[in-house]
Amino acid sequence: MALEIDISDRISSSEGMITLSGVQAFLRSAVDQQRADMARGLRTATLICGYRGSPLGNVEGAYQQHQDVFEAADVQFISGVNEDLAATVIWGA
Repeated sequence: MALEIDISDRISSSEGMITLSGVQAFLRSAVDQQRADMARGLRTATLICGYRGSPLGNVEGAYQQHQDVFEAADVQFISGVNEDLAATVIWGA
């Protein structure tokens, strides 16, 4: 019988070995940074901004699929209409 592992477990797990896609690893790195900051007593948040036509356009879908996990780790995603507006969001943050 195969062991069924939910993708949310892969993103939120803090121990053991996990297998991730590139987009999942990108998002997981934000969660890991939040954990590291918290361990140092820092109160930070992460803002990710992208747009659907970008090479990493799947980030928005992966974020939305497990939004509760990311929001619990203070990781926020804002969708930009294009590259210029996505960059403007980050500059204004």
